[in-house]
Amino acid sequence: VTVYYFQDEQEIVCNLDYYMDMLHYSPEINQYMLECIVVGENIVTDENMHDVIDSMYATYEYIIQEGIYEYYEK
Repeated sequence: VTVYYFQDEQEIVCNLDYYMDMLHYSPEINQYMLECIVVGENIVTDENMHDVIDSMYATYEYIIQEGIYEYYEK
């Protein structure tokens, strides 16, 4: 199994304009993800797994601490 990971790309996941609905990205983002998969980018491996998890946590912290307030008042 090959696992690809895009959830730490804050410029994508934190921009609500890239979403078609609650579950789907816009065609431009889907195309970007497909292109990454074709060339083998954004793969989670045994070697980078811990970095990916740390990055996931950092993105989560950013969203709850400041990113959400770009769309909603504190």
